[in-house]
This record gives sequence, structure tokens and C-alpha cells, in this order.
Amino acid sequence: MKQMIWCLTIAFLFSCVSHYEVVRNQLQEQNSSYVGLHSDELLTSKGAPDLKSTLSTGEELWTYRTDRSGSSKGMTVSFGKNAGTDRRVIAWTETVNFVIDSTGVIKDYFILVE
Repeated sequence: MKQMIWCLTIAFLFSCVSHYEVVRNQLQEQNSSYVGLHSDELLTSKGAPDLKSTLSTGEELWTYRTDRSGSSKGMTVSFGKNAGTDRRVIAWTETVNFVIDSTGVIKDYFILVE
């Protein structure tokens, strides 16, 4: 019985989603629809990027960076005096990079949450 409880506890801990994973998933949902559209759509909805770079392929990399703070999303587990779930206030940076081809079409994107 103790082994079963131990295994269930380990399974629960590994199934918990971290704050960064929740934010990354939300950003992926929000930004995936831009792929295949013209960069004008991106400019209209998000404004000018924080940074523009040219890749060795000739494509442009548009970077949008946002600093945020608030209650942690997902679940963290704490032990001791305040055992249970921990909803602490944290700060993070969301970076979304879009790859724009030579015709102005959004080819790809990638996300970093730190």
C-alpha cells in the first residue's frame, strides 16, 4: 500500500505543469495563427517589433518582448509550514520571435519564457 501511495505521489508531481509551461502554451495558442499571414497583419495587431534582425538566409527575425508579473500559473508544490499549492507573485519575460520571408510572409515563430 505504501508503494502505491508513493507511486501516485510521484506521478502527481510529474504531471504538474509549471508556470512557464502554462504561459508558453498560451503564447503558442495566441501566435500560431500568424504563420502564413503577411507581416502587415502582425504590425496591425501587435505594433512594431521591439527588435528586427536579418538572418543569414535573408529572412527577417521580428522580436516582441514583454515583461510581466503576477501570480504564478500552473502548480508548484511546497512542503513544511505552508504545505500545499503555492501561488506566489513572480516576474517573467515573454519573448516571441517571428521569421519573416523575403515576400513579407510569416514563415515560423518560436517562444521563450524566462
